[in-house]
Formats: sequence, C-alpha cells, structure tokens
Amino acid sequence: MGPQALVEDQPRFLNAMVAARSSLEPEALLRELKRIEAELGRRRRQRYGPREIDLDLIAYGEVALESETLSLPHPRASERGFVSVAAAAPESRLRLGRSRSRWPTSCDGSGGSVRASRLATS
Repeated sequence: MGPQALVEDQPRFLNAMVAARSSLEPEALLRELKRIEAELGRRRRQRYGPREIDLDLIAYGEVALESETLSLPHPRASERGFVSVAAAAPESRLRLGRSRSRWPTSCDGSGGSVRASRLATS
C-alpha cells in the first residue's frame, strides 16, 4: 500500500520517474530537488498528504548511503508501484537491492495503471 492510501482525503495525483545523470553528489542533488519543489510552490503541510509536487531521489547509481537527510536506495521504493515497474524493465539499470526478476512488471494500485517507457532525448 503506497503513501497515497495513508491519507484518503486528497485528490488523485500522478507519479512519474525519470533516470538522469548529474554532476552533483547525492546530498547536493537532494538539496537541488527540494529547491525545485519550493520554487514550484511545494508547501509541507501533512506527511503523505496533498502536495503540489514531490521530487524524490530513489537511487544514485550503485551508491548505498544512510545519512540524516538521505537514504539510498530509497527505503520505501518497493512500496511504490511505479518504481517497481521501472526497476523490472529489461533496459533498467535501477538497482534497489532485489533481483530484477522479483519486481512486478505492472501494477494497478488505485484505479490507475503503470507502464515503463523511455523518453526521447536530443
């Protein structure tokens, strides 16, 4: 059961995941993601509650990290269907501490569907 189910009185929202390269170290990248959230109007009112945007750092290559502000890979990644689907994709390089064959290849958590696809890059 994902975080959205923990707070039932909220609008539906879209989850998405992107793979990217960064010259920033993990902690600096997390700070940048939080800065972007703030710039886009994110206000933290209630844990797992409604939000304008939510940017998480799920994994950072092969890095395993545990600090006050960041855990890598993300400790609740396997609870998020959209992450599981991306991790199971044959071309995925996402490593979350489980064999790829054990990740689901589809999910339907609350009336929606999940699929993995690649973005075109230029």
